[in-house]
Amino acid sequence: MGLDVAAMSGEDVPVDEPRSANPPVGGYALVLLGVLGFVVGCFLPYYGRSAVILPRDETASLYNVIFRVSGGALENVGAALYLFAGAAAVALLALAGILRPKPWSSRALLGAISVWTLTWIGVLINQTDFGPFDVGYWTMLASLGVAIAGGIVVWISTRARGRRPGPPAA
Repeated sequence: MGLDVAAMSGEDVPVDEPRSANPPVGGYALVLLGVLGFVVGCFLPYYGRSAVILPRDETASLYNVIFRVSGGALENVGAALYLFAGAAAVALLALAGILRPKPWSSRALLGAISVWTLTWIGVLINQTDFGPFDVGYWTMLASLGVAIAGGIVVWISTRARGRRPGPPAA
């Protein structure tokens, strides 16, 4: 039987956010939908038939283009990290926010979404010279928007929960 000295001394002890029976998971689910769409977009046709980087008259997914360039095992690991590491980190944080919410869950998720989406938006905009894009490009771009929208919903719901009046002080 352990004693909580801080509680016995009358000091204010920080307590985790109270968990409601139904925590707001809509934003987290929207983020997961955005991550799923991004990953699916990596395997859909990315470059159109007359793209500058493709030989002949064919289409290719971004996954095929990235893995076509890489040769050995180490390059394949780098290619997989390039495509999927950020998405995996965001997905894990979103799942943690749904399954085991902590006071820092929303802030960690918002930081990860910011880094991941800004990086990929920059990559997608940078590739506009390689010309015409197919459904994979647009799926990835739209999915990043969905993840950003989910992050905004998480941020708004977290701020709304923080503004709720707590129990009156005794």
